[in-house]
Amino acid sequence: MRILEFKEFKTLLLEDELTDAAAAPPAPDAATPPPPAPDAAIPPPSPDMGAGLPPDPNAAPVTPASTTSPKIIFIQDAENKKWFGAHDGQGGVKRFTQYEIDPAALTKWLEAHKMESDKDLVMAALAGRRDFPANIYSEFKEEVKAGLLGVDKGTVDITFDSDDNFKNPSSDNLEVVFLRSK
Repeated sequence: MRILEFKEFKTLLLEDELTDAAAAPPAPDAATPPPPAPDAAIPPPSPDMGAGLPPDPNAAPVTPASTTSPKIIFIQDAENKKWFGAHDGQGGVKRFTQYEIDPAALTKWLEAHKMESDKDLVMAALAGRRDFPANIYSEFKEEVKAGLLGVDKGTVDITFDSDDNFKNPSSDNLEVVFLRSK
């Protein structure tokens, strides 16, 4: 299965609409009599039927969507970490500490360190869209590991496919972002 980008999805939808329009029956001509009018004896549906079904009493309560804080792992020093459990020449597992960073606390931290101009780059890195700015990485990592910024969320097992290539880590935890500097 392949995940489509929006443009690809839109193109597929347009293609489906075009094939549906081509397969539709031709418009009636003037010689064809109009279809019979709906039976006037059938009353319209009552207004309460349009409201839908009553709420499910067994359904979980609806909660507002919470803003999630980025969950990160400092993956750059993976080569120096010890293997967790058995591993072979084909890779194995290493255990890393996962941290959660509150966006408001991060903004304050950037302001305190006079790095407000790098906020967009840092937020993009924490979202996993780019590498972390090199000029900030070491200080950021040091303060997070010291507990001055963010929260320690325990350990996560990260899998590597080989003993010498640490550029393609994988994890069952889909929330985690692997941080490395440029």
